[in-house]
Amino acid sequence: MKEITNVRQHPSEHRRRWFCDEDFELIVWFEEPDRIIMFELSYDLQGDWRALRWREASGFAHFTVDDGEDRPHRNAALMLRPNLKVPPKELFEAFESSSESLYPELARFVRTMLFEYRALLFVDRDRP
Repeated sequence: MKEITNVRQHPSEHRRRWFCDEDFELIVWFEEPDRIIMFELSYDLQGDWRALRWREASGFAHFTVDDGEDRPHRNAALMLRPNLKVPPKELFEAFESSSESLYPELARFVRTMLFEYRALLFVDRDRP
């Protein structure tokens, strides 16, 4: 994944960094100096675009991303809509491969949180 530089920072929000490749977009919010307080991992960008968001205060939420393209006469902002389906199990392994090019501490943190979430989602499904 490559970092997008010169990401616009919003004065009322925490500092954020943005990374992407052909399969994922990862936005990470930091409380100073470098403590991660939230991240959003978007996946299936060219298909059924979805996102997993982790917040330090509340844990994970899963969303469908509505890009507004079904309304061609207005420039709509992206909208996140709750998605009650479980994210695909393959997502977690695919991100592990993509994250190898991230900064090691950042990659380790996001992978750890994702794999803890995966363990909760699939704990009963993997047992015989």
